[in-house]
Amino acid sequence: MFLSILVLALLGTPTSPQTPAPQPGPGPAMLQPLLLGPPKLLSKEILDGGFNNIDAGVLVEFGPQGRRYEVWEVQKNVSMNHALVLAHDASGSELWRTKFTWQQDPWFKPLASTVDAAGDLYFMYLANAYDLYRWRIVKVTAAGVVAWDKTLHSTTWGREPTFLAPHPQGGVVVHSAAEGKVRDLYTARVTADGNVLWQQKFDAGGKNQYPGGLAVAADGSIYVAGDDDDTHVLKYAADGALVWQRDHPGGAYGYMRTRHVFLASDDNLVVAGSTYAGGADPDWYFVDKYTPAGVRLRSLVTELSDGTKLADDGLRSVYATHAPDDTVYFAWDHDNTLASKWTVARVDVPPEPQLRATPRPAMQPAPALRKTMRVAWQNTFHSERGMSVEKLVWFPHGALGVFGRGHHTIKPNTYRADTRLVALKPNGDDLGMIDFTSPGNFDNEPQAYAVDARGIAHVLGWQYYSGDGWNDENVMRLRFTLSPL
Repeated sequence: MFLSILVLALLGTPTSPQTPAPQPGPGPAMLQPLLLGPPKLLSKEILDGGFNNIDAGVLVEFGPQGRRYEVWEVQKNVSMNHALVLAHDASGSELWRTKFTWQQDPWFKPLASTVDAAGDLYFMYLANAYDLYRWRIVKVTAAGVVAWDKTLHSTTWGREPTFLAPHPQGGVVVHSAAEGKVRDLYTARVTADGNVLWQQKFDAGGKNQYPGGLAVAADGSIYVAGDDDDTHVLKYAADGALVWQRDHPGGAYGYMRTRHVFLASDDNLVVAGSTYAGGADPDWYFVDKYTPAGVRLRSLVTELSDGTKLADDGLRSVYATHAPDDTVYFAWDHDNTLASKWTVARVDVPPEPQLRATPRPAMQPAPALRKTMRVAWQNTFHSERGMSVEKLVWFPHGALGVFGRGHHTIKPNTYRADTRLVALKPNGDDLGMIDFTSPGNFDNEPQAYAVDARGIAHVLGWQYYSGDGWNDENVMRLRFTLSPL
């Protein structure tokens, strides 16, 4: 699995790395304090898409009143036949399922999803024919009707990450990459009826750009970040006008990669990422904080002193998310295996209450760059906790969840892949690990994650028979929680 520049996915929220999708209203479960304990597996389901061929759960989102949406890939024989979109109420009962069949080129892979304030689901996927990739966006209404399906643009490559977030003035914002001078950053607003209100491309020096994160403010402003070995942070107005651009060269730090973007509780923008220096030179991870006017308030760059490389190499990558108190968490793999050592670190990001929504007089100098962020702790896991990190999530109990893929032994020198969750307290204390292992000769792989307001993590993926690529591959649906002590 290639993960180039995250950004999280969730990145700070259970459903979206950038801007929270609408969450359930207060109910009995939300009014009670959430107790913290070791992670446990609440339920497991292995589900067939209908043809007894290859099926996988690939997207999951939450909407109003705790409604859960899922998107499945369904194959017939050796090719994709359709996608299934399912809706469940807060109790888990299925409300409806809708068959989605593409209008043009066949489905190649899912990209991203989000839910708007009306409870409508939007998702993007790549369609592919003869190495031409169409970047398509779909809207499915809260009633289960496919409202529209359209192509935003086409490329000759198709592996860059994509981010979706609802816009407060309606519709959604897309951030990805598109053909331009070379590979440009692409940002667009799409209305609820499927019209592209505007789209912007960004190039820096004719280099390939890689999207790294998206955040949408309450006033409709749009922040995006990406990199081309240097980092670029852009702010667009709701009408698509470029408000400001901030560029930071990698220089002595090496190749910079943006991993996570979010709006902090003090209304300022936080950008987190990592660097790769190559060779024996040390790698770094960084956190920058900007005001809405584009002034960089705080900056932290921390060197890895143990020789670990922060690379994107097969299963190996770097991940980040944040907690409600704006604390940033990083995790990274040490190698490219399912038994990898991995490290998680916490960076404290202080608030700027005196700057919240307060315009600075024209003659007043910009605030000096502050470097008071700090690495609170850093822990490394290995041996029976070894795994390939896949996703960081935040549990409303007040704990970090690290999902990954590990492996277990079924006989000497024979292993099968499994899904794992390690939970950590904000102070770094280990709450324990739980894993889901498929029976016998089956592997499993998680692909999509979301945490609901009750503190239940929902994981979609697939279970497949080792050595058999055509039958017995089914959707995997798991539910985890942090059980009371």
